[in-house]
Amino acid sequence: MRISIKKLKFLAFSFACASFLMADERGNIPTAAFDGDLAKVKQLVASGVDINQRGRRR
Repeated sequence: MRISIKKLKFLAFSFACASFLMADERGNIPTAAFDGDLAKVKQLVASGVDINQRGRRR
């Protein structure tokens, strides 16, 4: 079975978009801490988010 380059690019792009959206669904601690949202930080820690995760600088 052959997949065209166009379909393969679309599939890769779709996967990247889905991964990005799913990763941000739970949020991350560095972003919540930077925003000063203590309630969100507590919620994330309680839900089991990796506390050693590094955030991106704005």
